[in-house]
Amino acid sequence: MPDFGEMAGNSATGRLSRACAAVAVRLTAQITRLLAAERPQFILWTPVLLGIGIALYFALPVEPAPAVGLAGLACCVWLCWRGRGPERIAGFVALFIILGFCAAQWRTSWQAAPIIHKTTGPVSITGTILKIEERSSDLRLLLAPSAIGRNGAQAVRALPVRIRVTVKRAATDDPARATGVLPIAAGDHIRLRAVLMPPPAPVRPGGFDYGRMLWFDRIGGIGYAVSHPETIAPPDSESRDFTMQPAIWLADLRLRIARHVRARIDGEAGAVAAALMTGDRAAIPEAVTAALRDSGLAHLLAISGLHMGLLAGTIFFALRGGLSLIPRIALYFPIKKWAAVTALAGAFGYLLISGGSVPTQRAFLMSAIVLVAVLCDRTALSMRTVAFAAFLILLLTPEALLQVGFQMSFAAVIALIAVYETLGARLRPHASQGPIRRLAGFFLAIGLTSLVAGLATAPFAIFHFHRFADYGLIANLLAMPLVSCWIMPSAVLAFVLMPFGLDGPILDLMGWGISILLQCAQMVAAWPGAVTTVPDLPQLALITVIFGGLWLCLWRGGWRWAGLAALPVALLIA
Repeated sequence: MPDFGEMAGNSATGRLSRACAAVAVRLTAQITRLLAAERPQFILWTPVLLGIGIALYFALPVEPAPAVGLAGLACCVWLCWRGRGPERIAGFVALFIILGFCAAQWRTSWQAAPIIHKTTGPVSITGTILKIEERSSDLRLLLAPSAIGRNGAQAVRALPVRIRVTVKRAATDDPARATGVLPIAAGDHIRLRAVLMPPPAPVRPGGFDYGRMLWFDRIGGIGYAVSHPETIAPPDSESRDFTMQPAIWLADLRLRIARHVRARIDGEAGAVAAALMTGDRAAIPEAVTAALRDSGLAHLLAISGLHMGLLAGTIFFALRGGLSLIPRIALYFPIKKWAAVTALAGAFGYLLISGGSVPTQRAFLMSAIVLVAVLCDRTALSMRTVAFAAFLILLLTPEALLQVGFQMSFAAVIALIAVYETLGARLRPHASQGPIRRLAGFFLAIGLTSLVAGLATAPFAIFHFHRFADYGLIANLLAMPLVSCWIMPSAVLAFVLMPFGLDGPILDLMGWGISILLQCAQMVAAWPGAVTTVPDLPQLALITVIFGGLWLCLWRGGWRWAGLAALPVALLIA
């Protein structure tokens, strides 16, 4: 006799299997339709995939064999070439991930240089000064050593490519003006005695790895001098490395501009002005840095899209507006393109003078794309511009992924472009609006920009600095008009007039604006509850927030809002 119970069970199991299969088919079809609608957005995820590969490399406990990445690349290329449909998509995804892995591995190998393995010294060091950073109580010298010896013998097994040595100032130095009394400059060949130490390890698991940063800067040791540097005769011309001369010339020019600005603008305002114009923040007092940080204005000290955009925009609109006043030129010549070329040259010069940090590189790349688009009569400020800048920076300098400047800079600009692309014409001023409504719109745009950028960068600030500025929106509403309409235009005009020695009054004007800015920062930082401190957060919580934010900003369809679910998940993880 048939077992009706078994038959019923098999029938129920079969129905359940068929139901699950039908749900899977419908779900696959729905996802396929969603992905087909989002196809133009695929390219925006290429730097994300590149970043995943870079993160995987740096997460490894040991250095992998070079053949691992190459073999993975070969397999992905074969899959992209021979695969069909989902196989090809998976191949492309894996290709960019492994490309990021290989880029990080190659960059790490390329930057390899000898390091100091144990504390050594005092030893006698001779070398060429590559860079000087002037701080309130000391000078920090970046040296290319030619000899590190003790008692006539080499004191280290292998000579580092670069070392960083701190030299105490003499008692007669003026920290406010930071002009220094030591007769040294970038490019000088010096001798001094110092204690050298190996690059430090992180102070806590998962913390900032200063040693890794020094590795990629090819700095093999740090230390402090026990004597003042003594200028000596340079080496023979045959042994001098002329490839370092452009970098040395730029470092010296940057230092001379910073000294000139601090000599004209007294006190704290002069140190901040030098930081905005040259990127040299070493002379800013700690109290000023703390006030800017606690008020949510610390981003003003990092030269990024705000500064680059204001500088390039000021040059572009000032030159175009000035040329438009001359009818013969305005009617017969492409003054808009002339202004774009001039602004591009100014932005490139600012990139060089300011030291070329990762946020500055990102800002220059985006500004350059926009200005080149003006030359081609196209509009280029879009999420693809950001994706191109991120892809190029990650491919050439993969270690940038781990820098807080890269993370916060790209988080802010991605969120801003996503919001402004979504809101679109609602935020654009109309010609029919009166001056009061335009002024209100200006402050509304500042408020919205500060709110979006603050929310986008808050997870990184909490994770890296364990603090959050509660009144950052108010501080930015007070500060941004000063920076946009007063301080940065003054900096541009000062740069233009500086070669002719006519920049003094303009620097004074800039200093007054910075003084008001610092007063606003100190006022907001002094309010009760200005800062909320946060304990350590797990890396998984930050990764969850990043993925949710990218999902929300990079897609266009309704499923983008699923990215908001990452926030409660991250809170549960934390």
